[in-house]
Amino acid sequence: MPALVKPNATQRARLDQSRSAWQPPGTSIQIHGRTIPGGMLYVGSNVTGLYNGCPVEPALIDPKSKTRDRFRYAYPYQNNYWQTPSYHNLSPIDRAGYLDWLAAGRPSETLIYEYALLFLYGIERRIFFDARFDENALNEIPALLDEVDRIVHGFGHSSYAQIRIAASNLRAAAESRLPGFDPTALDPPMKHDGWSMPLALEIALGTFAKEHRPLPPRWAYSWAVCSPYAHLPTVERHCPDEFAEYFSIEYHRTFGEGILLPDRDYGNALTYRPMSPSFQRPIQVGIERLLALGLSSSV
Repeated sequence: MPALVKPNATQRARLDQSRSAWQPPGTSIQIHGRTIPGGMLYVGSNVTGLYNGCPVEPALIDPKSKTRDRFRYAYPYQNNYWQTPSYHNLSPIDRAGYLDWLAAGRPSETLIYEYALLFLYGIERRIFFDARFDENALNEIPALLDEVDRIVHGFGHSSYAQIRIAASNLRAAAESRLPGFDPTALDPPMKHDGWSMPLALEIALGTFAKEHRPLPPRWAYSWAVCSPYAHLPTVERHCPDEFAEYFSIEYHRTFGEGILLPDRDYGNALTYRPMSPSFQRPIQVGIERLLALGLSSSV
């Protein structure tokens, strides 16, 4: 299957909007007296969301929107009232704060939760919409993902761990759509959050099942550690490296090259749910259909 597809009339119109507003990586732009370096933003007017119920692209920075610098003795920034951030709905003070962060080079040390979301919204549109039809956007994906990693992995607030998880899932979903992507070349995740499974692990499991390949010990161990159904012994928490080595030895002794995951319909196709409200529905993961078997108790 080719990496690019031909857009229909509606998609072509929205793609033209994207092309007119997108600032490629490495470019700089002036907005309200600030020089914003690095690109990777949508800047302009009249860019709609990706479905009719979203009349304005949430990540779009419209230079016509007013900004106002925060008063010197104002209260510290409060980030608990933005439910779904969108640049055009911000107050002039909050727009100025976002632009200041961008002009400073997007430092992770001063990152605010909603700033991260607004930036990720634009990355999602570029990767999961523009790159379906535009070769330039497709070629930018590695640089976009590296910038997301740089920002988010330096974000030290533990209460915002969901941003790091979302960024990890974004990378896995984006890379799965690149031609020749092999998830087995990645490092398997070794922890999970609540009842969720790392998307990189689910993509790997779906690939092994679809291609009828034995599940290697390191991916089997990742599944055991990350599955919410797993009940591992206490020694795994105290001596994780030793337990992983023991698991690998016993797994190889019992299953040889590895178990074969049944390639059957487990009920749901594997999808990525974008953070941005610009998207109306989840996005298929991978170029070909993969099954969501990671949480299946019937494997």
